[in-house]
Amino acid sequence: MGRPVIATLLAAALVLAACLGDDPNEDTSTVRVFGPYVGVDADRFAGVLDDFENSTGIDVVYTGSTDFVDNLRQRAGSARRPDIAMVPQPGVIDDLIERDAIVTLPESVRETVTANHDDDTFGNTGWNPRYVVPYRRAVKSIVWYRPELFRTEGWSVPTTMPELRVLVEEIAERDDIDPWCFSIFSGTATGWPATDWVEDLVLRRAGPEIYDDWAAGRLSWQHPGIRTAFEEFQTLVLDDERSFGGIRSVLQTDVTRASEPLLSDPPGCVLYKQASFAEEWLPAEVAVGPGQDVDTFVLPGLQPDASPIVTSGDGAVQFEERPNVNRLMDFLASPAGGEAWADAGGFVSALSSVDITSYFGAVDAGFAEVLLDDGVSRFDASDVLPADVGSGLLWRRITSWIEGTITLDELLTSIDAALDIDPD
Repeated sequence: MGRPVIATLLAAALVLAACLGDDPNEDTSTVRVFGPYVGVDADRFAGVLDDFENSTGIDVVYTGSTDFVDNLRQRAGSARRPDIAMVPQPGVIDDLIERDAIVTLPESVRETVTANHDDDTFGNTGWNPRYVVPYRRAVKSIVWYRPELFRTEGWSVPTTMPELRVLVEEIAERDDIDPWCFSIFSGTATGWPATDWVEDLVLRRAGPEIYDDWAAGRLSWQHPGIRTAFEEFQTLVLDDERSFGGIRSVLQTDVTRASEPLLSDPPGCVLYKQASFAEEWLPAEVAVGPGQDVDTFVLPGLQPDASPIVTSGDGAVQFEERPNVNRLMDFLASPAGGEAWADAGGFVSALSSVDITSYFGAVDAGFAEVLLDDGVSRFDASDVLPADVGSGLLWRRITSWIEGTITLDELLTSIDAALDIDPD
């Protein structure tokens, strides 16, 4: 895996348009970008685009959406399609390729990608190197905790999955605090935090070869390695109200607020598993890092010092090949395309041409080190699967399973059927 860039940006003066390209007669010198970044992330991405505007004089209009995938599908085949989209799921990109909705990268852009990324950047991401500029990355296998609480209670950070289970069992016996902060509610994307948990457990229990076949849609979801991961997720996180507030809270609390009980006084939970980008959801006054209010560790593996990681990421694709669009894609493929975000924090990339010592803050640098590690790393399986299954049916069915309206057998068989997999 390439050396990532971690970045932070100051909010920029770039105009965030309320709607993107509604006028088909809009000046084609303007580059229109559509993405999933909203709120702070939108401001920080705007800083990146502002750098591009200042250095080139080319106008850029960015639109962010909380229902990005559905909105992108609506726009892709219309006069309102963007010039560039920042897409968080390889499966969605594959769908765009199949529909001939996006164009291959110009040779000059591909040369910039090659010059600034290691050969293994694309690895198991599912990104097609002919179409995708790798951009933002995230580590999914992160557990957040309060060091002071651990010191007070005499707990140690678990170094193996068996140690984690012992800690969870110990906490679960108490009446005043729960083991986990966890929720899955995320609007039309509800369910994805649950798939992250299952992916981490598949990678640890079944191993990377089984994981690869599973993520590629070649392995039945009724395979023992997959079923066991779902069952372990249930017993470790969902059973006996092991998550703060019980199943109702898991289903109804917005994912961006799930960590609140961890930070309350007294705390309502001990552990919070969420991706590296969850730092953006913590209150500004919360200090994060070694010896601070909140710190992190990688979800442990079966053996000490052997913790595989699940990652995710956004790739830039282009719908139009015009000189100004090509220039922005080239910029996003270069170190300059992340510097503004790198100055503010909360950004990890696969760029190999930036020294890790330039990364912002101890926390982001720590996430970069995790990505740089030579251990086992795999891309988010639900993002790699065909979009209508991975970020559609699967998210819906795992939500139904958690709320108790379908069984695990019904969940697994429905995904097999959707992927046309014979369980035998």
